[in-house]
Amino acid sequence: MKKIKIGFFVGSLLLGLSLVGCSKKTTKNTTTAKSNTVTKSNTTTKANTTTKTNTTTKKVEKVNVIFDSNGGSPVDSKSIEKGTYATKPNDPKLEGYTFAGWYYNDSEWIFDSNTVSSDITLKANWSINKYSITLDNQATGVTISGVTSGDKYDYNSEITLTAANIPDGYILKWSINDEIVSTGDTYAFNVPADDITIIITAIPPYVREGNKIYFGTYPQTLVDNDSVISELNTIAGTLPTSTNSYNWTDYNYYIEESVESYMFYQDIDYDNDGYYDYRGVYFIQYRPCYYFSSSSTDNSYQDENGYTTNTVYWFYYDPIEWDVMIESDGKVLILANLLLDSQEYNPSESTESYYHNGGTGYTNNYELSNIRKWLNNDFYNTAFNDLQKAVIVETTVDNSVASTSGSSNSYVCNNTQDNIFALSYSEVTDHSYGLKIDSTPSILAQGTDYAKVQGLYVGSNGNGNWWLRSPYGGIANRGYRVSDDGGITFCSIRNGQYGVRPSCWIKL
Repeated sequence: MKKIKIGFFVGSLLLGLSLVGCSKKTTKNTTTAKSNTVTKSNTTTKANTTTKTNTTTKKVEKVNVIFDSNGGSPVDSKSIEKGTYATKPNDPKLEGYTFAGWYYNDSEWIFDSNTVSSDITLKANWSINKYSITLDNQATGVTISGVTSGDKYDYNSEITLTAANIPDGYILKWSINDEIVSTGDTYAFNVPADDITIIITAIPPYVREGNKIYFGTYPQTLVDNDSVISELNTIAGTLPTSTNSYNWTDYNYYIEESVESYMFYQDIDYDNDGYYDYRGVYFIQYRPCYYFSSSSTDNSYQDENGYTTNTVYWFYYDPIEWDVMIESDGKVLILANLLLDSQEYNPSESTESYYHNGGTGYTNNYELSNIRKWLNNDFYNTAFNDLQKAVIVETTVDNSVASTSGSSNSYVCNNTQDNIFALSYSEVTDHSYGLKIDSTPSILAQGTDYAKVQGLYVGSNGNGNWWLRSPYGGIANRGYRVSDDGGITFCSIRNGQYGVRPSCWIKL
């Protein structure tokens, strides 16, 4: 029994081992076959997917349409599909013209008919507008040529209107919408993009009210409106310096006997009518009373008059008020009612005769004086337009001994031919002129705001001193002045704090 059990156990063991070996072999073979099948299947799928992608991709080609507005408002370019229609943009705008379509190679482009096959540029076409010009001629007897009133004219075309038969002594004024656009016998302009009416009136070069005449303009009254000042400062631009005046003009005033760049002015034609409306004044040092002095508040009246350095002051160009002195033979002698400026007679106190202002003479020689030069250049060209100058009578000014205070005078000069002049000693003391303290016109005179910013001396009574043209006979560097109390005294001709009271003859 023992032997049979052992044999049975061994046989069973061998049979089990045999069965296990067959199972492992079969699994290995099956796995290998499955792996091969999967790999083959994956390769086939990838190839099919690649072929499908290549056959379905399509590229869209674009072209550009550029719009050249030809001077009009800009129009954005468009990018569209080649071979399609471009969408018509909004019409551009151009002042004085009407839009007449988009053109390509001189032919109008029809947006819903023409397809775009390549980049193109379409150019705006314009037709010029016409506007009517109407003349409202209110000047009796004056004829106007250059247009036919009420007719239409091409925008921006040049027009010149010419007047004839203007009354003697009158100025022709051209106005549009209550604004003066020109004065004189012609008016040239370009046709605006609007119908206009031009009003023509003839006005006298001066206005007379009894013994007062308003003639010419000059900076006089200080501007105190902050908004106006701010706007004028913006227009004036960069402030001047001692090395660069920018848009400003240097007065070329003296400090310690030398001309220095420290005081400047600028004129503004605010309404663009050809005439100045404001003058700005700016100084970075004080103007001395005497040309040889240093710059300081002690040596100047500017600060006492309320004006300080490094501040811009603006003054209105006001009509000049004149007193009628003498009326004779269709003309009148007029004297400025106020002291319009403050200037020295001559910027030297030499007692020797020397060459200056085109000739040889003493410093109190009126013919060669700076004040005569200033009156007939700076003042004359600033205060009057061409038509006003036409009524000023060039005058032979008496500079003989008879015009002075005595029977002899070593410093008298030749008579001069002047448009504007200072009165003489004999003229202010001549009763026919009527210049007295308690009379009209008065020998007393106050200064304008503008004269004060120049450094005018102002007395306790509010009056200033003013120059006469006559030399003092006792000393070569002395001249006569009217003092603030109405007296007539001689003084140094180098004084810059004395006022100027111009006079002239004009035709009535």
